[in-house]
Amino acid sequence: MGRPREFDEAQALERAMDAFWRHGYAGTSLPDLLTAMDIGRSSFYETFGSKRAAFEAALELYDARVTGRVRDALNAPGPVRAVVEGVLSELVTRALSGEVRGCMVGNTAVELAPHDPAIRARLAASMAGVEDAFAKRLTIARDAGELAPETDPRALARTFLSVIHGVRVVAKARPEKEVLEDITRTALGMLGTDPTGRTDPPPAHSPFP
Repeated sequence: MGRPREFDEAQALERAMDAFWRHGYAGTSLPDLLTAMDIGRSSFYETFGSKRAAFEAALELYDARVTGRVRDALNAPGPVRAVVEGVLSELVTRALSGEVRGCMVGNTAVELAPHDPAIRARLAASMAGVEDAFAKRLTIARDAGELAPETDPRALARTFLSVIHGVRVVAKARPEKEVLEDITRTALGMLGTDPTGRTDPPPAHSPFP
């Protein structure tokens, strides 16, 4: 019988996710990764096998935990405008909180997707999950009369996907409230006129767990 592991594997993976998220795949050396995870080399290889395998596991964790929040938020009850507004408001709030890591999916898309087909496929699946969640919510809203009958939920979903990733990229260089709220306010305009007539910025409430 092998010796029991002397570390918390879930905690170590979370630390790996943070390291990769902050520094990227190439920017995180194996010694840096071991230090961040607070485990030894032998334990690392026994548990994760390789830096690449640890990175893929970290991406999976990110998708379940961070990207999953967006998908879950889009399933919240209420008018579609309020639901999407909540998602975008939370996006701006996090960007203005001093968090400069951006999006791990977006960061990895820039770093690895152009020359790594396996990673590209993984990222595409993650993005497709968010797109599908938007498309489902927007289809329900259109069929309920909240959106114009000619609305194309799939095209609109892809646009909001781009807005989410775009805000995170812009925020890394320009974490300015006015800039980010202009982007999200304009994006909300794609849903049509706010029935309340409100024109002020999205409220700072969070639909996320």
